Amino acid sequence: MTKTDAWRRLAVETPEGATLLFDPSKVFYLEVDGHDTLLRTARKRPYRSTRRIADLLARLPAPPFFRCHESFVVNLARVRSIEAAGRDRRLRLDPPVNRLPPVARGRLAALHRALGM
Repeated sequence: MTKTDAWRRLAVETPEGATLLFDPSKVFYLEVDGHDTLLRTARKRPYRSTRRIADLLARLPAPPFFRCHESFVVNLARVRSIEAAGRDRRLRLDPPVNRLPPVARGRLAALHRALGM
């Protein structure tokens, strides 16, 4: 994020009708959950948004945000490693996140480019 973008926040509408504002650098990943999107930060429980993942992704800076799978968008600044799971790949993120978002096989090359590999 550049200095001119430092003031920007991601506005997320909750099912209760509230609007929460997030510093994008604090977001670890977004995950599809039915018609909603879960937004994961260092907080133990994810936040729920009524917005679709594509709508939220359009408002986030790319990089560092990358759609690694149909159901996941990750903050590449929070990725620790790419782990093999048979033929599949999963992303290990910074603690305290335990979830390992999958990488779609068709997006692996783009992920490598985004990470400068």
